[in-house]
Formats: sequence, C-alpha cells, structure tokens
Amino acid sequence: MTEAADDETGEVSALVLRTLSSGVDPGPWPQPLPRTVETALEWQNTGAHATWSEMHGATHRLPKGRLSELIGRIAATGEQLGLAWTCEQDMRLWRSPNAPKGDRFSVSARALAEITGYYAISAGHGLANVTLRTLLVHSGAAAVINQDKKLKEAKGFAPFSTRPDAWVSLNKGLAKLLQTAAAAAGEPTVDRMADSVVALTQDPRWVALTSRRHVDFHRWRPQSVAGGVATFNPWEQAADGSSKLTMYGTSQHQPPNAEALVHEASAGLAALAEVMSDWMTAWPGALRELGVPLFKETAP
Repeated sequence: MTEAADDETGEVSALVLRTLSSGVDPGPWPQPLPRTVETALEWQNTGAHATWSEMHGATHRLPKGRLSELIGRIAATGEQLGLAWTCEQDMRLWRSPNAPKGDRFSVSARALAEITGYYAISAGHGLANVTLRTLLVHSGAAAVINQDKKLKEAKGFAPFSTRPDAWVSLNKGLAKLLQTAAAAAGEPTVDRMADSVVALTQDPRWVALTSRRHVDFHRWRPQSVAGGVATFNPWEQAADGSSKLTMYGTSQHQPPNAEALVHEASAGLAALAEVMSDWMTAWPGALRELGVPLFKETAP
C-alpha cells in the first residue's frame, strides 16, 4: 500500500510514503543559535581562507594544494554537520502533537533519524580526514601516518587525490593513529586536536549511533511496521534435538522503537557537534605549533 489507513486498523506489512514531511511548521530559528548550528557555520566559513592560504603554504614549502584542500574539506564537513542538524529538526517535527501518528510516525521519524545519523557519520569521516591532513604539514607527524601499513596505498595523501585510499574513515584505530602522529609533534594544542577525535570514537552516544548504522546499512535493517518479517529464526530447537516452527498466523516481528531512535540520533549528533566545536577551537593553534601559522594568535 502507499499510505497507511487513517484509522490505523489491522497490521501493516508494507508501507511506502510519498513524503517524509509531517506538515508541521518548523517555526522561527531558535535564538540564540544552537551550538551545532554555530559550529556548522564556523566550519563552513573557514572556506573563505582557501585561496590565500595557498600563498602561505608556498612560503612554508608545503605541497601545492595542501592547505586549500584542507580548508575546503573543513568547509564541506561543516555543511554535512549543518545538514545533519536540519534533518534532526525535521525528525523532531514528527513528535509534534499535530503530526501523524501510528505507522506514518514510525516509518518517517525513523527514516529521518537514520538520515540525521548518516549525515553526522559522514561529517565524522570529514573530521578524521581534516585532522589527518592538518598533521601532514609536520614532517614527524606525516612520517607516522605514511608509515602505517593500512595507509600505504594512499601514496602520501597527495593534495586533491582521487584515490579512495586517500580518504580515511573514522574509527578507533584511525583515531589512535592520529593521536600517535600528533604526539610526534610534541605540542599540547596538536595533542588536544587529535585527542578530541579519539574522545568521539569512545563516546557512548557516538558508538550507539555508528553501531546502529553498521547493522541497518550493512546487515539487516528491521522493518518499521509490526507486520514485518522478524529478524530471528522462526525455528525453535528443543533439548531432544527436534525442531518446531513458531508461526501463529500473525507476524512475530517487534519493530524498533522510533522514539528511542530519535533520541539516539540527537544524542550522537550532539556528541559530534561538541567535538567539532572543541576541534575548531584548537585547530588554528595546532597549525601554528605544527609550523604553519596560518592565522594570527588571538589575545586571551
């Protein structure tokens, strides 16, 4: 069927919606702007420095394109964070008293929770890549990165490389490598920048979000409606070795709790925004400590 019945009677076993919109007016922008929005804007506004940074990079004998690539990826990551926040707001509209309920809520709110999470995770990968590329401006840190067996195929991470291996994924192993590379520079703000990436991979809110994605995206995403197919084996094994098929005329499937998924997506996004805010606070100073004073030091 294409739409759930208005009275929500019976078990829905298949549902395709024409729109995910709840039809609820989102209202005016919150004031002051949420931290996630402020951080997304700050990261995106960094892009204004992409062109003139190259002249600075040439002065410090960096590979051509190193700084403009770094800054461009920072700006792109900010957009991803902003999109995650927008999806989160649309997701939350489904909790409004005026929004549809029942299966329309379960399917739509869950889908928007997933999209919120997917944009957040993509921004997390961006965080890993800009941290790595920041560290590459320092010879000692770059040596640690380029000698890692898993990163050999990146061939030194040439600026604007189109090699898939040159674009890393955020995970605990990569975060620890970045932390080790930062330690090679021996500067506190550089350590703070890398430590924030490690902290994100260890944050239970982020782990829950990424673990959900691993199951839903790569394995078996459970259906959102009660009449869906259960994700467990319908055969029960008895102690005597016999088996019994557990079928009772109706589905035994227990769909995920959409409310819980909404909360999980918001919590994971909040964890990311906190780290991205702290990272950006550290980044200009980290660049200076790595030998590339791209930005003037601000007075405390």
